[in-house]
Amino acid sequence: MEAELVHGEGDLAGEPFRLAGHELRVLYRLHEYDPDTGLYLHDKALIGWPKGSGKTEFVAGMGLEGLVGPTAPKLPSIPVAAATKDQAGELVRIAGLMTEDQDIRGRLEVQQQRILIPGPNGQDMGRMFATTASTGPNDGRKPSRLLLDEIHEWDEHSTAGAKRHAILARGLRKRSNAQQINITTAGWNLETLAGKMYTFGCQVAAGKIAAPRFLFEWYEASDEHDLEDAEQLLAAVLEANPAAGLFWPAEGLVQEYHEHKLRGEVEDFLRYHLNRWVPLVRSAWLDMKAWHARADTRDVACKTRIALGFDGSKSGDSTALIGATIASHPHVFVIGHWERPAGLPDAEHWEVPVLDVEAAIEAACGFYKVEELAADTSYWRSSLARLLGRGVPVVDVPQSSKRMAPACQRLFEGVTRAEMTHDGDSRLARHTSNCRGLETLWGNRIVKEHLHSKRQIDLTVAAVLAHEAAARIALSSSSEGFYASLV
Repeated sequence: MEAELVHGEGDLAGEPFRLAGHELRVLYRLHEYDPDTGLYLHDKALIGWPKGSGKTEFVAGMGLEGLVGPTAPKLPSIPVAAATKDQAGELVRIAGLMTEDQDIRGRLEVQQQRILIPGPNGQDMGRMFATTASTGPNDGRKPSRLLLDEIHEWDEHSTAGAKRHAILARGLRKRSNAQQINITTAGWNLETLAGKMYTFGCQVAAGKIAAPRFLFEWYEASDEHDLEDAEQLLAAVLEANPAAGLFWPAEGLVQEYHEHKLRGEVEDFLRYHLNRWVPLVRSAWLDMKAWHARADTRDVACKTRIALGFDGSKSGDSTALIGATIASHPHVFVIGHWERPAGLPDAEHWEVPVLDVEAAIEAACGFYKVEELAADTSYWRSSLARLLGRGVPVVDVPQSSKRMAPACQRLFEGVTRAEMTHDGDSRLARHTSNCRGLETLWGNRIVKEHLHSKRQIDLTVAAVLAHEAAARIALSSSSEGFYASLV
């Protein structure tokens, strides 16, 4: 790797790639093999490094080594998976930069989100490619090395990431000497995909479980350090960060700890920089006093122009239908809510009554003048397609942060600036009080307090969708850019 690659970005961009001690240790351990069989000793690994430890270039380098290195098999296939395809694509992009102006580049075809080994007749003789933690089809090839980045993020908001991890891992069984390499920073919940793998690794390291083919390499600061003592804080940083003093000065993190403390974000520092598992603490999304102040019990008259917001699941959750009047100051009101009955044992099966939900949507369209039904169609595509065929103006709103954060912000401002009202429904108030704010690249959006929380927020999600549609239509703005028509 060092002979063939350069650093991709940053202060060292273009300079010969050099592995730090912690990277060399993992590289050697991953390549330990049985001389009698030629098989790797480890077929699964969990590597835990804190932020700033060189994870991105190490993963990119491992991908390239598995693609064209001395241990690469015939027809290598290297999926690089992350919580989002953009994040995985960034790793592949960095891998491409690490080959620039190098002899190895002549053996590769670097494309967007994939790197190929060109073969005859337009075929490729190997590939490294970006994929995602969300459910969906793979490329059909049997992976020879599976690289899984920042798995603590995969199932923070849904189970799709854990399911995708299982699908990708199953593909490895179809190929001999294949490896699954998970690399991550600590997360916040030991019941998640990464948390369970970390717990397993700790038990292996302690000798409580025999799993000789599982490689567990985790750097973490001991909780015995007194972080208020300057010397002990520096010792904790050095214990957790193998790159401290190599890639950047450790003293910078000492200062950053105090900055996090002033912002009330010590937990983030402990997770990202000391690599400790720390429970996630999120503040409430909205001051409920402001919410209750916007209550208005008016009736919405027949044939009033409204938009509908719909957020639904089929079981184990709740489904919500919300209306919002089309006005500069929309009025939000509950039309329907179907929720797992309180006190019903978790083991007892329960499903949302699909026909009742469809009937309620059609009834609302008959009573009001519905100009748009904004819905994430993920779990209700068949029902919503049927309703679309019956004339219901359904549009699909995938709940990505890029779409949801601005919509959440509009409702937040509507409440705090007295530019909306709601019907005072206690169920909607309960769901709103359950909402927590998650800062994203596109702003703050609402989420549950954690993935497995039973405190539902579906009514508020539906309210966000309805309010956004109503306000937008009232302003006569184009629906393009936020909504994509249901196909």
